[in-house]
Amino acid sequence: MLPSSRSRSGPNESPVGSRTRPSTPSSGHRPSTPSSGYRPSTPGGTRRGTTAGTGTGSQHAADLETLVTTTEELERFRRELSMANEAKKAALGHADDAMKIAEVNADKVEILSGEVTRLKGLLDSSAAVEESKNREREEFVKNLESEISVLKGKLEEARVLEERLADMEKLTEELKTQLADAKKAQSEVHQQFEEWKNKAGSLEMELEEATLSEKAKSDTLISTEEELDKTLSILQDRESEMEVLKGKTTALEIEVARLSTEINESSENLDASQQELFGLQTTIDVLKNKLEAAEEVASEALNNEKTANANIVSLTEEKIKLINELNDARDREEKERKSVEDLTAALSEASGKAEEAHERFLKKEDDYEHALAQIGDLKMSLNSTKENYEVMIEEAHYDITCLRNTVGRLEAEVSKYREECEAKELEIVRSNKQSEEEIAALKAEADRVGASLRDAEHELQTVNEEKEILQEKLLYTESAVVEANRAVQDVKAKKEGLQEQLMHSESAVAEANKAMQEVKAEKEDLQAQLMHTESAVAEANKALQEVKAEKEDLQEQLMHTESTVAEANKAVQEVKAEKDDLQEKFLYTESAVAEANKVVQEVKAEKEGLQEQLAHMESAVAEANKAAQEAMSESLQLKDRLLDKENALQSLTQENDEFRLREADAMKKIEELSALLAEAMEKKHPEEEEKLVVVDEVHSSAREVAETAAETEDTEGESDKKPSMELIVANGNSNGDMNQEEEKHDSKVEQQEAKGDFTTIHESDKVVEKQLQADVKQETESSKDDLSSKEDSSTEHANGTAASAEVTSKVAMSPTTTTKPQKKNKPLLKKFGNLLKKKNSK
Repeated sequence: MLPSSRSRSGPNESPVGSRTRPSTPSSGHRPSTPSSGYRPSTPGGTRRGTTAGTGTGSQHAADLETLVTTTEELERFRRELSMANEAKKAALGHADDAMKIAEVNADKVEILSGEVTRLKGLLDSSAAVEESKNREREEFVKNLESEISVLKGKLEEARVLEERLADMEKLTEELKTQLADAKKAQSEVHQQFEEWKNKAGSLEMELEEATLSEKAKSDTLISTEEELDKTLSILQDRESEMEVLKGKTTALEIEVARLSTEINESSENLDASQQELFGLQTTIDVLKNKLEAAEEVASEALNNEKTANANIVSLTEEKIKLINELNDARDREEKERKSVEDLTAALSEASGKAEEAHERFLKKEDDYEHALAQIGDLKMSLNSTKENYEVMIEEAHYDITCLRNTVGRLEAEVSKYREECEAKELEIVRSNKQSEEEIAALKAEADRVGASLRDAEHELQTVNEEKEILQEKLLYTESAVVEANRAVQDVKAKKEGLQEQLMHSESAVAEANKAMQEVKAEKEDLQAQLMHTESAVAEANKALQEVKAEKEDLQEQLMHTESTVAEANKAVQEVKAEKDDLQEKFLYTESAVAEANKVVQEVKAEKEGLQEQLAHMESAVAEANKAAQEAMSESLQLKDRLLDKENALQSLTQENDEFRLREADAMKKIEELSALLAEAMEKKHPEEEEKLVVVDEVHSSAREVAETAAETEDTEGESDKKPSMELIVANGNSNGDMNQEEEKHDSKVEQQEAKGDFTTIHESDKVVEKQLQADVKQETESSKDDLSSKEDSSTEHANGTAASAEVTSKVAMSPTTTTKPQKKNKPLLKKFGNLLKKKNSK
């Protein structure tokens, strides 16, 4: 019987699944970086959070996909296992059916043997019946002998019977020859019967051998099925291991793609930060150029101051021209005021843009620090990914070694299985050849037995014909006996007439008695011969019946052997089909092994690609580290420069505040002097003309200074320096008691900071307008006043000079004394437009 249960490893119990994988740190959990360089208002933290969230989400989605694929593959393996179990159950059912058929055939053989014994008993019973018939015949012969003893007296008929006895002798001789032939045939039949018995024994031995071979074949089939189940389970385990390796390779590819995307994002952020740093560096270079230009303009302004002081003498010569141009200057004042207001608005916008640029620079600095923090995070993630990849590579190495060992073991098992299959095939071919030879021999023996049976039937027919002839002869003798009785009656009738001849016939009777005795002896011989022939016929009938029974047995054996041969052919076909299935499974295993080798080669190629990618990533990380170091050095330099600029700005703001305080003091002094001048003009009218002359000189000097300032602005492209130059001249003229060094220092401070000057310029314009109105009033009043004195004129002349200095300072501060305002305004606007375009393009 086949085993009912076999231990098989399920699809989930793979050696790879039983091995625990080392825990790898996920990319979502990054180590904390120092947050000292961060500012709370920067959006970098949210960006890092979003990137980490997207990284974990993508990894979670990849894990879900791998889980779905593994569940589908497990279901598919379960289906394949169920199909294999069903096929196994069907094969076991076929084997059980074959065993049942063999048992049924054994039962049939037993039944046939019982029938053979029963037929032998029937033959024995038929022999007893024939013996009883022979006894009856013997009694009948005895009756005949009694009747013949009665016929002793019938000596007359002896002479007639002598001729008939001669004929009977001839017949007896013929019967003897026939009996000898029958005996020979009987011996031949006995010999054939013994041969058939031997053949039946040999056939029984062959049947036993065939059953034993069938049992051996069934055992080999069971062992082959068990080996096939083992190989299938091993193949399923290997397929599960290959699927696990494929899942690992897909996970590695996903992680590599994710790391490549993160590296690309970090490289893009680095490029953007580098571009922004480059833009900031360009703005810093532009500011440096502007500062250098401002310093050059300040130096030129000092030179212009010197030339202006030298040209004050020449200004007195242009007094008449200034008087004529005062009216034109008043008309142009309004236009110039508008232009100055536009310039102040543009400068305020430029200052706002400078503040925005400063804020952007601060933001870029924060972004740069954030980028540095991200670079640190990326370094940490790269280190973690390197460790993960090293662990994965070690696992892949271990899996590859395991696969190689399993592949070698499978190859050894497959080679053993091939050898066993080849040996089994050879055994099956040999058994097929032997069974075919046995079948051919049995067929030949069956044909020979059939021919011998036909010969025996023909001989039996001849024996039956001879028996019929003997029966006819017996009937003829009986008719002869009846005629003899009739003759005896005739003899009795003639006895009286023949008594006379008795004496004469006694000698003839003695002779007749002798003849009768001889006839009786011959009759007894004939009866013995008949008995012998009848026994021979009975034996022949028995032999015929036995031969028929043997023929039937042989036919049944032939049918049985044919059925066993058909079953053997079916088994051979099933074995061939199983052999084909095994070959297909072997080819499938070879293809699976080839696929496993291909997968191993692909894993090796992917491993090499991952190693190349790791080398490339390491080189990229090294380059990124170099770039980060360079960016750090540049950022440190920029920080130093920014600290210097901040210190310079703080110093400029302090100087600006001091300058505003000085300006307030100067305005107070101007107001006081204007009040004194008004009082003096009310008191002393004759000195108006001299004041006007002084005012005209101051205006001419202011015009020359403005023209030189416009020329310097056109050459240098700095529109912010004209008001500062005028303020320097005004301060130099108003504060005569101050030293030349303080004026130079104030001019440098005013040239570096141009933002806070425009408010003072606007106020000074208003003061100049009021002063001009007061001067016009004083000129109208001076035509009416006639009183003058020398002392007052001298004092008034001194006061007039002071007032004229104040007026010149105010006029110098105002931009209304320029001769060509349009030429001054257009290049300034063009330069502001060019600066705005450059900033927008950057």
